[in-house]
Amino acid sequence: MNEIAANDILLQMNEFIILLDMEGKILFINTAALDVLGYKEPELLNKPINMVCQTFPEKFENVEPNKSIPAEFKMKNGSYIAVVMSFSTFSAKGQKNGFIVTASDNGEQLALQKKLSEIVGELEITVEKLKKSEELRHGYIGMVYHELKSPLTSAKGALALIAGNMSAGLTDAQKELLNIAKTGHERLLSMIEELRDASKMESGTFGVVKYSFDINRSVDMAAELTAYDLSAKKLRLVKFYSSPALTMFGDENRIIQVIINLINNAAKFSSENQAIEIGTLKVKPGADAIKNGVIEKAMRNEPYTMLYVRDCGRGIKKEFVEMIFGKYFQVKTEDAGKHKGMGLGLAIVKGIVEAHKGFVWAESEGEGKGTVFKAIFPDTV
Repeated sequence: MNEIAANDILLQMNEFIILLDMEGKILFINTAALDVLGYKEPELLNKPINMVCQTFPEKFENVEPNKSIPAEFKMKNGSYIAVVMSFSTFSAKGQKNGFIVTASDNGEQLALQKKLSEIVGELEITVEKLKKSEELRHGYIGMVYHELKSPLTSAKGALALIAGNMSAGLTDAQKELLNIAKTGHERLLSMIEELRDASKMESGTFGVVKYSFDINRSVDMAAELTAYDLSAKKLRLVKFYSSPALTMFGDENRIIQVIINLINNAAKFSSENQAIEIGTLKVKPGADAIKNGVIEKAMRNEPYTMLYVRDCGRGIKKEFVEMIFGKYFQVKTEDAGKHKGMGLGLAIVKGIVEAHKGFVWAESEGEGKGTVFKAIFPDTV
C-alpha cells in the first residue's frame, strides 16, 4: 500500500522524476516529464537517459550528487527544453542500485540570463563608445592646448616687451589697460594649463618626476609669483617654517603649482587686509591627531612632510568639505560671480598630491571661520 502511494506521489509531482539503473537506463519516469517531453511511458522505459538528455554526464561519478547543473532535455518533436537538473544515488541492501534524477523547467531563468547577456552586451558597447568619446575629448583638449599655447606665449613676450621698454611713454590709463591685458593673458594661459593637467589626470597620463629639494624654497618661489595678486587684493602672506630648510622628495615644479593654487584659493575667499598663513613641518599622522580619519590609509608611524595654507575667510560648510576637490565644483554663494574660475584648481592640487602618494584635505569650523588646507607627502622614495 505504501509503495502504491509513493508511486502515485512520484507520478503526480510537477518536477521531472526519473529513476535510472547503474548503466543509465530509465527504470521510471513520472507523468510531468512524459507530458512535457511528449512521450508515452513504454517509449522510454529501459532506454538510455541520453536518448532524451544528451547533456547528461557520461560518467556520473564526475558530478557532485545533489548539485544543480544546467541541462537540456530533447522532446519527441525534436525541440529542446532547458532545465536545472540534479541527481543522487539510491541503494538497496547497502549496494547502489541506480540514480534518482530530478529536473525542473529552466526556461525562465535562461530567458533572464539571455536578457542579462543582451544588457551586458549593450553596456559593453556603450562603454566602448564612452571610451572613444573620452579619447576624442582628451585629443581635442590636447589640440586646443597646442594651438593656443604658441600664440599666447608670443603675446606674453610682446606684452612683456611693451611693459619693459615702452611703459615710460604711456599714460596712466594706457598703463592700466596694459596691466589688464597682462592679467587676462596670464589667466588664459593658466586656464589652458589647468585643462591640460586635468585631462592628463583623467586619462592616467599625468606623472611626476621625484627628487630631493627644499620645500621652504618652493614656498618662497610661490610667494614671489603670487605677490602681485596678493598685494592688489591687500592681502598679506605670513610664512611659518618649522626649520630653516625642510627636505622632501617629489617634483618641485608640481609642488610649487600646488602651493600657488592653494594660495590663490585662499586669496579668492579672503577679505582685504587679512593674512594668509602658509607653513611647512614634519609630522607623523598617528601623532598628529588628524581629524575625522580623513587619511586613514596613511602610514601612521612614518614621517611625512606637511604643507598647510590657512585663511581667515568665509570657511566651508561641513557638507562641502569633501566635495571641494571635485572637478568643476564651486560652492554656490551670493557673490559667486566675483570668484571666477573653472573649478579645477583644487582638483589639480588633489591630483598632484596623490601622484606623490600623499593626501590632501580641508578643515573648517564652518561659515565665517576660515579654512585650512593640509597636504602631506611621504618621505620614503
